[in-house]
Amino acid sequence: MSEKKRFWLYISLLAISLSVFIMHLFVFQKPDGVPGFLICITCIYLIIGSIIKLCRMSEKFAEGFFNLLDLLFWLP
Repeated sequence: MSEKKRFWLYISLLAISLSVFIMHLFVFQKPDGVPGFLICITCIYLIIGSIIKLCRMSEKFAEGFFNLLDLLFWLP
């Protein structure tokens, strides 16, 4: 698979897992117990994994992501 196709695959995986995670928490609010926990853990795993892969593949994405983290945890 080419580099460009893998990049778009990881971007789409990040978008899908992030949207499923947000919908699970705020929209559906229903699968409680073990199914809800498994959906939540799977989404978190896919989000973290796709961010790591994107940071390894693209220097521009890594720079933007780390700048966002610096902005989030900035203390005066």
